[in-house]
Amino acid sequence: IMPSLVGSEMCIRDRDYPEQTHSQGSNIQNGFFIQVGIFSTNKTVEKLAKAIDSIGLQTRKIPITLNGQERIQLITNSFDDKAKAKIALAKIKEAKLPGIIKQQAN
Repeated sequence: IMPSLVGSEMCIRDRDYPEQTHSQGSNIQNGFFIQVGIFSTNKTVEKLAKAIDSIGLQTRKIPITLNGQERIQLITNSFDDKAKAKIALAKIKEAKLPGIIKQQAN
């Protein structure tokens, strides 16, 4: 059972926190990415990150504060265009995992 997503429409913020990369890859400075979710426990994040890594996508964990609570945002590394992000999202959904496409704010 997957926990419900918290603030699934939330943009990345609180960038003062150091980013942690679960797998090596491009950074999220341009384009599109998939937000898997925002979670309260690292155990859930690690489980999802491992599942997404196993289907060939790289993930990042970003500590954020949401409504005064410490949370962990799990996202994929960035894609050059929305078409590539849609292909990746289809893989994620096929694996019955959560995710939404987001565009990096400049």
